[in-house]
Amino acid sequence: MPSPNIAQWLTELEAAVTRNKEVDQSAIALLNGFSARLAKAISDALAAGASEAELASLQTFANDVKGSTTELASAVEANTPAA
Repeated sequence: MPSPNIAQWLTELEAAVTRNKEVDQSAIALLNGFSARLAKAISDALAAGASEAELASLQTFANDVKGSTTELASAVEANTPAA
């Protein structure tokens, strides 16, 4: 049977891991929401007459955000032990 100090340490570690997972998932949700709004803004601007050339830098930024979000989600999934 683990000593009280080890048991407490394990309990605190489990709580920290749970908080970290929640933060990771919140960050992914935030970035996905931002990415979706950015894509809609670009789409709306194109529909209103902006050219793809005018929006090229914004589209590049949107692609970068989406790529970073995908990388973060993949890293979280790869480093989350199966339940």
